[in-house]
Amino acid sequence: MTEFSDKLTRIESRIRKLIEENRSLKEEKTNLLDQNKQLSARLEGQQDALKSMEQELQVSSKDANGSENFAKSNKHLKEQLDKYTKEIDKCIEWLSNS
Repeated sequence: MTEFSDKLTRIESRIRKLIEENRSLKEEKTNLLDQNKQLSARLEGQQDALKSMEQELQVSSKDANGSENFAKSNKHLKEQLDKYTKEIDKCIEWLSNS
């Protein structure tokens, strides 16, 4: 009977250990799920921020292209004005000499 009692005690001990391990694993699982939710939310926030920055970059790029085009156009207009001014000066000089 002692042998049976010893086996029963060992089985009970193993069951207690397994129950404790199970409880510990459940707790760890809960913690990991919480951590996963937090990281997922953080990732989503970072992805939203990235999309926002990409949109700002696109707008900035368009603005920069527009500014470059404006600068080129402005330079071209200035060159034309300088050309016309020189021509007008020549005409005034020619009229003055006539």
